[in-house]
Amino acid sequence: MDLLYRLRWNLRADLHDVEIAVGASNEERLVLLFDHSSANESLVVPGLSSLEVVSEVCLEKHANSCDGDEGSPNPYSYRPPPSLFIENKDRRAITLRQFVTEVHAYMNENIAKIKKALRGQVTSSVDGKIFFRRVWAVGSDDGNIRLSVSLIPEMERTKMENLWAAHLQQARMHAKERGRQ
Repeated sequence: MDLLYRLRWNLRADLHDVEIAVGASNEERLVLLFDHSSANESLVVPGLSSLEVVSEVCLEKHANSCDGDEGSPNPYSYRPPPSLFIENKDRRAITLRQFVTEVHAYMNENIAKIKKALRGQVTSSVDGKIFFRRVWAVGSDDGNIRLSVSLIPEMERTKMENLWAAHLQQARMHAKERGRQ
């Protein structure tokens, strides 16, 4: 989590424009992720060679479109995109670089469904920049790891700066827990 909260990742921009905040606490600077050694770090500790990724907003929209107690969806209701499965057949740990690369492609491939889901949850426009916000680890039906990726459309400058500051606080906290600071 300490690395993920350091990301400045516009899903609508070029993959190679993803930035990461690096440096000592309260002296961080932004650098391109793929030019920094942290891109090659394991996404999670201990490392995982496979995981499932879903869009949080799409899952929520789907859950809200179900009818009745059984949760059976209306045939005209919203359908989330299928999950992304990241798997290294050679059992190597998934790196931050691999996660960002594959999730970036997955989110852009499904951007129409993601925008439709976001429109129901936010008051700001979803036609501009859409940023990675955070990721939640949730269980899956088969007992594997599922990561639910949360996105946020660009907000006015002060709100975005406050979001990035809160993210850095979270990154520092997680880094301290892992003994990185």
